[in-house]
Amino acid sequence: MAERVLELQAPAKINLCLHVGPRRGDGFHSVCSLMEKVSLFDSIRVGPSREGMRVRGMDIPREDNIVSRAVEALERETGKVFSIDIEIGKEIPMAAGLAGGSSDAAAVMRAVDCLAGLGLTSERLSTVAAEVGADVPFFVTEGPQLAAGAGELLEAADGLAGYHIALAVPDAELSTARVYRLFDEAGGVSGPDFRRRCMELKASLGEAGGLDGMVSLLYNDLESVASALVPEIGRIKDTLLELGAAGALMSGSGPSVFGLFAAAGEASAAAAALRRTGLRAWAAAPLRPPAPSA
Repeated sequence: MAERVLELQAPAKINLCLHVGPRRGDGFHSVCSLMEKVSLFDSIRVGPSREGMRVRGMDIPREDNIVSRAVEALERETGKVFSIDIEIGKEIPMAAGLAGGSSDAAAVMRAVDCLAGLGLTSERLSTVAAEVGADVPFFVTEGPQLAAGAGELLEAADGLAGYHIALAVPDAELSTARVYRLFDEAGGVSGPDFRRRCMELKASLGEAGGLDGMVSLLYNDLESVASALVPEIGRIKDTLLELGAAGALMSGSGPSVFGLFAAAGEASAAAAALRRTGLRAWAAAPLRPPAPSA
């Protein structure tokens, strides 16, 4: 392990669209989702340790800590043991539908790969990431992705229009497992209907030009059941629309809510207005890889 410290940023994600299918035999649900990384970051420092693996900044037992599990998955894959010190500065709210833990795990996997000189290919790193959590492979990729399977099967979603967001999180946490269970109890979605909607989403990506096109994609199967548990989700959506958002949606299993804006100043003003009501709120933008040079 190299005697140096790496500092990384781990971004949040939003689900611009989330279709949920039937529960699978492994306990997970099939999903079809359009996911985007956005400029709200946790900060991570990774360096060598003489005391084995240490993770600071996440008040979670090691056996339940996705970052620890990510390092352990790399150890199983490579047959090596990594003595590393990991410090996480949390800015992304936990249990909010923004996949902050999965992003942290992916960032630490990249750091270990670099510090230990493993030289893992992106494909191999993604395969190991899928063992850690369904959202982790997404953070090994660049740009927006169309996710299938349990979220680990990814296809680049190129050509999406630009936008800005204001993002707010109510003072509540939602258990992902509970939200999915309530979705099933409410009737869920049949297999044929789910597959049809996935095909329609994929076909519509090529037609999503401009901000109106992005708004037309906004959909989340879990929003109604999550809103029944946390009514403030609906109130935040209404407030974002009143503040000028072209569209608004809950991300993932909630309870975070984002609104789409055409300009950075509009998103910043909306986030500031939401903070004045006592909410945690941020302005952000999608993270896209640079366009290839001519």
